[in-house]
Amino acid sequence: MKHILHTLVSITFGTTIFIYPLPIVNAIKTRNSIKTSLISIKTDDFLIPAEITNFPKLVQLEDLSKSDKQNSETSRKYRRKRRPVSKELAQKLQAKVDKTVEETGITGVTVAIVGSKGIWLGTSGFSDLKNQTPMNPRSRFNIASISKTFTATTVLSLIDEGKLNLEDKLNKWLPTEVVDNIPNGKDITIRHLLNHTSGIPDYDENPAIKSNPLLLYIRDWSQDELIALVYGIPPKHSPGQGYSYSATNYLLLAMIVESATNSTFANQVRDRIIKLLNLKDTFVPPQEPVPTDLVSGYLPVTQEQLNKLEPNIREFLDQNVDYVEDNQNRKLYDVKSLPRRSGGYGSGSIISSALDVAKFAQFLFSGKLLKPETLQQMRDFVPDPDGGYNFGDITNTGYGLGLESLHLPFPLNKAWGHNGQNPGYVTQMWYLPEYNITAVALVNERNNYLEPNPTQELQTSQLARDKILLDTLKVLLEK
Repeated sequence: MKHILHTLVSITFGTTIFIYPLPIVNAIKTRNSIKTSLISIKTDDFLIPAEITNFPKLVQLEDLSKSDKQNSETSRKYRRKRRPVSKELAQKLQAKVDKTVEETGITGVTVAIVGSKGIWLGTSGFSDLKNQTPMNPRSRFNIASISKTFTATTVLSLIDEGKLNLEDKLNKWLPTEVVDNIPNGKDITIRHLLNHTSGIPDYDENPAIKSNPLLLYIRDWSQDELIALVYGIPPKHSPGQGYSYSATNYLLLAMIVESATNSTFANQVRDRIIKLLNLKDTFVPPQEPVPTDLVSGYLPVTQEQLNKLEPNIREFLDQNVDYVEDNQNRKLYDVKSLPRRSGGYGSGSIISSALDVAKFAQFLFSGKLLKPETLQQMRDFVPDPDGGYNFGDITNTGYGLGLESLHLPFPLNKAWGHNGQNPGYVTQMWYLPEYNITAVALVNERNNYLEPNPTQELQTSQLARDKILLDTLKVLLEK
């Protein structure tokens, strides 16, 4: 039976001092008992590299931890931290998260919000249903297509250095055998890849994958094998003459990064983002190992859906993937154990926490990672003729260079960011420029993956994820 978690969290500053209790969740609801747990977060989690100056007013100078004081160089480099929101505001925010988790029955969520009132980390639900492990504010998720914004930032950083150019064509950086087999390959530029105007099909549009999407997940795929999936599929449109979202674009971008730097894609993301921002929970599979404490990501499957799967896929799931059963007679497969990670190479494989993603977004949109003119080009949005990402009251207004532009309900208004949807994980990252607020929600369940044409009503995980951010942000903006 599926349970809804509530837990209690407090924040630790320095190495031992609790500033105040932050009620992240209140109790694990079971039939006969209520349990609570206590989690602490150290000051180091909020440290900001000093070489990135003029960070917004939401940060303040504080005492250094003992380990930093023992090393003067480290002290100079990492000397700023963010303050938490007030206890009263934290309680209001947590109540909103708990309410949505309980009403929707999603497995679990972590939330990070950074704004002028401080930083808030919230959790609700489970990171592991089998063992009923409470979600932790530092829980590590597959962040799915939020990875694209990391990839785009890495590419644009190389453009700032003059190593790449937005108008570079594929044949400058990629092997002839790849370019010649991609529709219009010799006319496609880096810009076309970044904003999905290349016309290259998504590799999941290969007929074999389209009819059996889990084929992408029951084995590892090399870069060449993934690219070969689009060979022979007609282009969506001529380069620059339309918009069509495609993970293949970001696979090619990762390969271009490697060609331009004579390094691995993972090393470049690590050097240009992860190390610079001291992101402790962020990893770049498949070139870096998937951390052993990755949260379980659940793929609910009905018996009817299971019966429709190819026999080899059904057999693989039952023999190799752990699952629990819920009160709707569904099997919730824990897909973190699936071997495939390379399929999201460049487009959806990154592992991170809500805190790390929020930190990345805040620095990116505050102009600390890219030159102003480059960041402006990142926000040059092209419209999606099909409407793009539209959920409930959220409207897509375009796609930039690794960024979505959204219109949110009043008073939130405009947002930039990216959403993500992989089997077992749905994610959302928003930055509200009007308020200088970053909000991230990571959910470890995707309930609609095996539905061929799911309606919004069936996409409970995505709706819950977005409702949590909308509700908490409205509370944050209350006077």
